[in-house]
Amino acid sequence: MSYLIVHLSKYLFLLLMLLYVYASFLYARQKNSRRNITALWQLLLIFLFQGLSYLVIFEQTNDVLMLVFYGSQVLFLVVYQVVFRAFYPEASLLLLNHLCMLLTVGLVIQTRLSPEKAWTQFMIGGMSAGATLLVPVVMKYWVRIYRLRWIFGLFGIVALGITFLTAQTEYGAKLSITIGNISMQLTELVKLSFVFFVAASFQKSTDFKQIVITTAVAAMHVLVLVGCRDLGGALILFLSYIFMLYVATRNGWYFLAGMGLGAAACTLAYRLFSHVRVRVTTWLDPWSDITDSGWQIAQSLFAIGAGGWFGVGLYKGMPGSIPIVLKDFIFSAVCEEWGGLFALCLLLIYLSCLLHFLWTATSMTETFHKIVCFGLACVVAVQILLNIGGVTKFIPMTGVTLPLVSYGGSSVLSTFVLFSIVQGFILMKQNEEKKVEKIRKSEARKTESRKTEAVQAQELRHERDADKKAGRTGGTNRGLRPGAGG
Repeated sequence: MSYLIVHLSKYLFLLLMLLYVYASFLYARQKNSRRNITALWQLLLIFLFQGLSYLVIFEQTNDVLMLVFYGSQVLFLVVYQVVFRAFYPEASLLLLNHLCMLLTVGLVIQTRLSPEKAWTQFMIGGMSAGATLLVPVVMKYWVRIYRLRWIFGLFGIVALGITFLTAQTEYGAKLSITIGNISMQLTELVKLSFVFFVAASFQKSTDFKQIVITTAVAAMHVLVLVGCRDLGGALILFLSYIFMLYVATRNGWYFLAGMGLGAAACTLAYRLFSHVRVRVTTWLDPWSDITDSGWQIAQSLFAIGAGGWFGVGLYKGMPGSIPIVLKDFIFSAVCEEWGGLFALCLLLIYLSCLLHFLWTATSMTETFHKIVCFGLACVVAVQILLNIGGVTKFIPMTGVTLPLVSYGGSSVLSTFVLFSIVQGFILMKQNEEKKVEKIRKSEARKTESRKTEAVQAQELRHERDADKKAGRTGGTNRGLRPGAGG
C-alpha cells in the first residue's frame, strides 16, 4: 500500500505542477478581470500540492509532528496571502503565488531531507514575509531613493569587508558570519544594495567619467568576493553589472570589453586558486577521481539519471548521498524524487518570474526603476544558471543556492525583499497609470465641456439671429396693416 501511494503520488505531483505552470502563462494573456480567477486556481493548486506532499511524508514517517508542520505552513500561506492582498490589492498575484509555490517546494524537499532544517527555514521564511511586508509601499512612494547611491555602495563594501575579515572558511570560501547562534550571509543582501548603487549611478549620468567611477566601485565589490573565494557571488555581481551597463548605455563595446575582462579574470582565478583548478578539472572529467573530488558531481548526475522523467517518488530515492544536497545540490534531489518533467516545470516558474521582472522594467518611466528591475532579474537569472548549470555539469560548480528552494535563511530573506521591491514598482506603475487616466478623463471632460459650450453659444446666436429676423419681419407687417385696413 505504501508503494502504491508513493507511486501514484509522483504522477499527481507532476499533474499539479503542470496545471500550475499552465495557469501561470494563462495569467499573462488574460485581462485583469480574469486574472483574479486564475490566481485563485493557482492558490488552490499550491494547497493541493502541499497537502499531497505531507500526506506522503506522514505515511512514510508516521511522525505526528509532520502534520503539525503541515498545519503551520497552511496557516502561514493563508495569513500571508490574505494580508498581502488586503494591503496591496493591485499587486501582482502571479508573483505572490510564485513566491509561495517556490517556498512550498523548498520546504517539502527539505522536510524529506532534514525536518529540523525545514523547520528553521520555515521560521525564517515567516519572519521574512512579515519583515518585508512594508517594502512595496516604501518603493511605491520613495521615488527619490536613488539619492542614497553612496550609502548603497558603502554598505556593500563594508558588509563584504566584514565577511572577509571575520567569516570562517566553509567549503573553501568565506561565506557567512556568526553572531551568537545566528549565521548570516551578508552577500545575499549585498546583491540588492549593489543593484541599487549601479542603477542610482546610471540614473545620475551615463557619461564616461560616471561609468569609470561606477565600474571602479563595482570592481571593489567583486574583488573582495574573490578575496573571500566566493567566486559564485563574484560572478553574479560581475555579470549583472555588465548587463546593467549595456542596458543603461546601449553601447556594445562596453559589453564586449566587460566580457573580455571577465574571461581574463576567470583565467587568472584558475591560475591563482587551487580549489578553482580542482573544480574545473572535476567538471571536465569527474570520473577520473570519482571517489574524491568527483564524488559530488558524480552523485548529482547519478541522482538526476535515476529520477528519469517522472522520478522515483518521494522517499524512494537516495538524495542524502549527495554532499551539500540541502544547499548547492537540492535541484538534483528534486530531479531524483519528482522527476525531470517536474524539474522543468520548476524552471518554467522561475522563467515566469524573470519575464514578469523584465516586463515591469520595460513599463517603468524612470531610468532608475528600469535598471533596478532589470538588475534584479539579472541577479536571479545568473544565480539560477550557476546553480543548475553546476549540478548538471553544464558549467563548473560555483556554490550558489537555488532561490527559495535551497536551504539558507539569508537567501530566503533577500529573495523576499527582491520580490517585494518588484511588487512596489508594479504598484508605482499602476499609480502612474491611474494618474494619467485621471488626467486624460479630466481633459476629456474639459474638451466635452468646451464643445458643449460652443454648441450652446452657436444655438444662442442662431436664436438671436432668428429673433432679429422675426422682429424685422413683424415690424414690416405691423406697418402695412393700418393702410390695408383703411
